Amino acid sequence: MIRTIIWFGGAGFFASSYSNLVRGLPMMRKPMMHTFFTSIGLYAGYLIHKWEDKGEAVYEEMVEKHKNVPWWPKAQLLAEKAAREQVLKEAIMADIAEEESGESEVMYCLVKISYQVVGRQSAVT
Repeated sequence: MIRTIIWFGGAGFFASSYSNLVRGLPMMRKPMMHTFFTSIGLYAGYLIHKWEDKGEAVYEEMVEKHKNVPWWPKAQLLAEKAAREQVLKEAIMADIAEEESGESEVMYCLVKISYQVVGRQSAVT
């Protein structure tokens, strides 16, 4: 974007002008210094402008290229494990709330055992 280039050019001009003012010198003491720092700012702005323009394409290429990296399946498995654990916790809470008889305790134990088995299986995978 053009505003990035202008912003960095302005920053270069400000750096050269302010350095003269801080030292108590006239703001436009050395015009070549202003030209030099402004051109450095403009070049930095141009480089950042190019980086902004191609940033999205580089990101899409990176995702496409590294789609099957080792962390991808692990992250997916962890998300599935968290979803299973949440469903089992909700089932345990629903069983406890619905039934207050002896059957409730049996169901609670069965769900708890299945929760432990599922947790072990997902830890193995």
